[in-house]
Amino acid sequence: MVIYNSGDSDNLIQALSANIQNAKAVFDKVKQGTQHLSSVIDSGTLSGSAYRAGQSLFQTYITPMIQKLDSAIDDIQSDLDSYKNAEQHVRSLDSHLDENYLKGMLNNTNQMIRLIEQKIKEDKKVVEKLVNLHFDELAQGLAEIPGLEQQLENMKQLKHDYEKKIQALQTFASSTNSLFTDSLQAFKYALQGVDIINQSTASSDGAITFPAGSNMGWAQALSNQTLDYGVNQPDYSKIGKGLKRFRRNKKNRSSYKCLFW
Repeated sequence: MVIYNSGDSDNLIQALSANIQNAKAVFDKVKQGTQHLSSVIDSGTLSGSAYRAGQSLFQTYITPMIQKLDSAIDDIQSDLDSYKNAEQHVRSLDSHLDENYLKGMLNNTNQMIRLIEQKIKEDKKVVEKLVNLHFDELAQGLAEIPGLEQQLENMKQLKHDYEKKIQALQTFASSTNSLFTDSLQAFKYALQGVDIINQSTASSDGAITFPAGSNMGWAQALSNQTLDYGVNQPDYSKIGKGLKRFRRNKKNRSSYKCLFW
C-alpha cells in the first residue's frame, strides 16, 4: 500500500535539506582538523611516538571514514534530488493519494461502467424492436440512451483518472523505495567505528588500545560500501560528537589535544 501526502513530503525534503547542510558543516570542520593534525606532525612541529600513533590511527581509520562519509553526504543530496524529481508527477495529480482508496474507487467505477453498458445494450434492443413496441416505450428507450452514454463517458474518464493516479503512485514508490539506503548503511558502519574509537585509549608511548573483543570489521565494510548517487536518515551530528568525545577522553587528551576544534 502506498500513501502520498504532499505536506509530509515537504517536511521530508526540508528536514533532509537541513541535515545535509548541517552534515557538510560538520565534516568540513572535521576535515580541517584532520588535515591540520597531519600537517603539523609531518612538519615536525609535533613529534614523538604518541603523535605518530595518533597519525596512524587517523590514517588507518578516521580519515578513510571521513572521506567515505563525505561521499555519502553527496549521495544523499543526489538521492534527494532524485526523490524531488519523482515526486513532482505525483504532486501534480493531487496533494493526497491513497493506493487502497483509489483501487476501491476504481473497482466501484468498473462496476458502474458494466451496469451502464448493460443498460445501454438493453435500451438499444428496445429500439431495435421498434415495430413491436408502443410509442411510449420507444420514447422512453430513445430518451434514456443519450443520458446513459454521457454517464458512461464520465465513468470511463473517472476510471482513467483513477488508473493514472494508481500508476503514478506505484511508479513513485518503485523509483524511490531504494533511495538513501546505501548512504544510511555507510553511516551505520561509521557510527559503529566511532563508538569503538571513542572507547580506545592511548598509552604514554603512543600505543592505541581498543576495547577487548572490538569488531573492527566496520572499517572494511565501510570501505566496501557502494554509493549509487541516486527516510531513514542518519544523525550526522553523532559522527562529529563522537570524534569530539575521543579527543576529550582524559586518557587521550594529553597525547591528541590538537586533533579537532
